[in-house]
Amino acid sequence: MFKFFILIFFSCSVLYTSAQENIYPGDDNVFQLLLESTKPGFEIKDNTLFFSDEAKKLLSDSIYRNSIYAKKSSWLDLKKCLEENHFQLAFWHMINLYPQNKELIINYLVMYNQIIPIKMVLNASLFTYTILDPRISRIKDDKIDIYRPDIFEEHISVVDEMIHYISNVEIDRNDSSSIDMSEIVK
Repeated sequence: MFKFFILIFFSCSVLYTSAQENIYPGDDNVFQLLLESTKPGFEIKDNTLFFSDEAKKLLSDSIYRNSIYAKKSSWLDLKKCLEENHFQLAFWHMINLYPQNKELIINYLVMYNQIIPIKMVLNASLFTYTILDPRISRIKDDKIDIYRPDIFEEHISVVDEMIHYISNVEIDRNDSSSIDMSEIVK
């Protein structure tokens, strides 16, 4: 498991360093994929509902949908998503891993926040994956029926807490050179 932590930490630090130097590993494709993770799966424009490619895949491919929601998120899932540059799904796994790994996840997110607006990424992941979670909703007559709003609200609370802690870290970072995460994340 330690190897996974190192891989995730390394991927965050490479992206952070690259962003500071305005260069990106390989090509702009990785950074572009990271930016795409800020887009929610559903968007309403001019009274029309638009779906991202990921949301379309979740809706149309039951095998893919079941693979996303079949089990609890793991560090292995997160590692795989990061290796495959599937960032929005990686952030979904971070949301799910957060309650048991608060300090570690916040540290990763603080690093990503140096590159992209993490609040947008977390909310995009939340609304892309939570709305289609079979424990929360079902698709009936081509409509999404949220039958477990309590679970949906739990996910919203987790993301709100994550964003709150990240904001605190950013404030503390501006106030001092050393940050004690154990004081921020309790």
